[in-house]
Parts: sequence; structure tokens; C-alpha cells
Amino acid sequence: MRSYHEARYRAGNIVLVAAGRVNAGEVLAWAADLEIPPGEKSSSVSSPVPASARNLAIRRAEDNSQHFVAVFPGPRNIDLRARYVAAAAGLLLGDAEGSRLSWALVHSGIAESADAGSLSFSDDGLFTAGFSSNAGNFHAARETLFAEIA
Repeated sequence: MRSYHEARYRAGNIVLVAAGRVNAGEVLAWAADLEIPPGEKSSSVSSPVPASARNLAIRRAEDNSQHFVAVFPGPRNIDLRARYVAAAAGLLLGDAEGSRLSWALVHSGIAESADAGSLSFSDDGLFTAGFSSNAGNFHAARETLFAEIA
């Protein structure tokens, strides 16, 4: 963790933002006292999820819920158009109310919750879609999720 932090948290990778009724001179004086290591922008950071990962199911012994997340390749951080398209797709597919997953899974009673969205990293990105259901509905919810994605 220390090497990760040292490689990425440096002047070239940090943006200082002050909003509201602030005195720019005071903010700059405060920032000058920060101990931020000098340096240029660090190398790209890859996604923490391996390319071979396709889905993840979590079963919690303390309750009857099962949680499922399908993971797909998504847009990189610098690909703005693709990021906005993925964000829109996430809203249409998995927003809390009125989305395809909401109607197919939650309003139908198959799942307790469902959502979809994307995460963008420097080198790659992820698009995820998932749900939480009781154990008895898990397989039906999973089939419905993939049918809606298709």
C-alpha cells in the first residue's frame, strides 16, 4: 500500500480545489505547507479486476440474501464519449426507479435491488450489472439479469 501511495500521490497527480467564499491567498499559503512529494504524473493504473473475471456471487450466511455482480469490459477514463455512453446505459439498465432491471427484477418481486453502472480507470474500465435477491429467486434473477442485458 505504501508503494502504491508513493507512486500515485504526488504533485503531478493531485488537483487542489477550493469552492465557495475563500481567500485565494490563504488557500495557497495553506497548500504551500502541505507535504506533497514533487513529481510528474505517474504511470497508468490498471483495473483491480482481472480480465478473466466475469461475475461474482456473494452468499452471506447471516441472512437469506444473495448478491450477484456481472462484470464486463468498460471504457477507459480518457475515452469521454464512451464514458458518457456507458453512464447513460447504466441509468437506462439499472437506475433505482424506472430502469429495465428495476422493472424486470425489483418491481416483479424477483430481487430486492438491482443496479448497473460503469467505473473508468486509466488503462481500462468496467461495466457492472447486479442484484440482491433471496436464495430461492437467485437463479431466476440471474437469468432475468442476463436477458435484460442482452
